[in-house]
Formats: sequence, structure tokens, C-alpha cells
Amino acid sequence: MKLSLFAVLAACLAAACTNSQVVDDQPPDGDATIFAVSTDYVSTGLASTITVPDLAVTQNAVDGVASTDPVVRRLGDRLFVVNRLGADNVTVLDPATLQLVAQISTGAGSNPQDVAMVGDSLFVPTFAGTGLVVLDLAHPDDGVVDTIDLSALDSDGQPNCGAAAAAGGKVFVACGLLDDNGDLSPQGPGRIAVIDASSHAVITDFALTNANPIGPFVAVPDLGGDLIIDTVPDYADVSQGCIERITTGTPAASGCLVDHSDLGGIATGLAPGAGSLWIAVTEGWDDQDYQPLGKVQSFDLGSMTLAGAPMTSAGERAFDVARCPTGHLAVADAAGGIRVYDPQGVELTTEPLDIGLPPIGGGLTCY
Repeated sequence: MKLSLFAVLAACLAAACTNSQVVDDQPPDGDATIFAVSTDYVSTGLASTITVPDLAVTQNAVDGVASTDPVVRRLGDRLFVVNRLGADNVTVLDPATLQLVAQISTGAGSNPQDVAMVGDSLFVPTFAGTGLVVLDLAHPDDGVVDTIDLSALDSDGQPNCGAAAAAGGKVFVACGLLDDNGDLSPQGPGRIAVIDASSHAVITDFALTNANPIGPFVAVPDLGGDLIIDTVPDYADVSQGCIERITTGTPAASGCLVDHSDLGGIATGLAPGAGSLWIAVTEGWDDQDYQPLGKVQSFDLGSMTLAGAPMTSAGERAFDVARCPTGHLAVADAAGGIRVYDPQGVELTTEPLDIGLPPIGGGLTCY
């Protein structure tokens, strides 16, 4: 099947922006480590680090953990590199030493997208599967120990689940319900399935306001731990859709936190902390390289309003953002590297820091 450029772009971005990020608020001092995976989708990916605030870059800081299509998550005391299309595994690292803890297969052709962790259980949504696979971190050689079937959510039996987050003994899963027999277009509003983390039973599911949740799932302390996720009904019109809120106490969709029409584009990176939500906004795509054109904008979680002008300067091409426990912000720039800003939003870099290969959406964390 030959897909249109639009369909390929939609599938790529849908897969590139997933997960619930851990927020560690502490005073804006001390040191932090930015961990970033990068890829050109042809070469083997790289996993690199940048120390904050001295901005020392170590390219390929840990060898052989990133595939041609990786994303990274930090959950608890572990780093997870989810190697997606073609590699089909979750690689687990110790963030302090970058030593390998485990590499666990999610099954050939599964195309894993994200990971949520409850105890030693890893819940992994699979874009090409029927919902989620469950891995046991204590017994990595066992591979997939259970499958949670969400195929009933989608008429083609493949719900295209792309994000997962744990909250209150439950696992929340976002599914895109795309047309797997056609051009991967959304077939209605995205759905959230809620799983009991102990029994692996589906508790409930419900529709979002908009189609195509692309992630990341982000837990926001200032919203009582509720989750947010972006929705993109139509990549050709970035004014459609919004950042949606999901109540975690009594699970339910709670409408839009902020509309794309107000942001001026789609949210391809979310980083909460200190009363604010930092949003990487993709406003469109360059006609020459098809890479994102964007900015980082802050949203005040007290007044629920956009706060002032973008943090990034004109000409920068921000498409992802991560907040460090020191208050610094790491920003992925489509020009080919990582920019770093201090807790007041002043850029410490003069150009993107080279991490060996182009940064990828969902490929950035800081601890």
C-alpha cells in the first residue's frame, strides 16, 4: 500500500509524541542530566546526554540501546527507550549509571509506542496490536506475559493505541482508532481505556472530544494529577483539536484545556512545573525538509491562560520540550539539536547542541 505524504506524516507524528512524563519539582539549583535519543530513521539511533547547567554533551553516551525509531521515557528510577517500528522492544536503563537493566521484546511487528509502570509490570501500547502487552521487569526473559485486548474499540480490530500512563492503581491508554485498511485517517473521536493494574481488566472506556490523540500523556500536579494529551483531527489544519484533560480520580474526559486555535498550532511537547505548562507548538512544516516549524509557549495553570510571548526566538524550530528538576528547560529544535533555557526562560545556548543525529519527538527527558 502506498500512503500519501499526508498519511505518512500523520502516522509519524502520531507515533512520535507519546507518554506520561514524571515531574520532579525541586528548587532551581544543582545539576541535572538531559537524556535524548536521536535518529534519521535510517541509521541506528543514538542516546546522548547533556549536563545542566554546564552544557557538556556526550554523544552516544550509551551504545546500542536506540533503534532507527526510538522514544524515551523516565518513570520512577528507570529510563526506558521504547524502540518502535522494526525493533519492537523496550530497553531499560539505570539513569544514574546508564547501565543496561533489561531489554524486553514486545513481539515481532508489534510496533510499541509507550510504557507505563506499576511495580514491576510494564504496560506497553502497541500501534499494530490489539491494545497493550504486559511485560515483567523482574523476569525480562519471559517477554510478553499478558495481552490486554482493546480490539472491540475499533471496527478493524486494531485500535492503534499510542500512549499509556499509570495513576491511582489504574492504567490509562489512549487509542487513535485509525483506518488501518486505508490511509490511517481517524475513524471518529479518540478513546481512553482504563485498565485495573492488578487484574488487567478493562474498567471503562470513553471518548475524547476530538479525534487522534497523539500524546504525550502528561500528569499535571497543579491539576490534581489529572492527565493531559493532545488531539489532532487533521494535520492539514493545525487550528483543529486541542490539549484534552482526563480526570484520573473518577476516570472521565474533561474537555479541552487549551484549543489549538489559541495556541496557533498543535502541541507536540508538554512539560508542566511550578504552576505553568510549557508547550512545544508545531505551527506547520517546512516546504523543503518537511520538518516542524514551531515555538515554545507557556500556559498559566492558575489563570488557565496563555502567558505572554513565546519563550523561543523567531527562526527557532522547537517541537519538543522537557523540564529538568532544576527548572531548566530542554527544547528539541528541528534545525538539528537541543537548546537549553534557564529557569527564567533565558536561553543558555547560542545554537542547537549537536547530539549526533536529529532529535525526535518524544525523545527527550531530564532528571
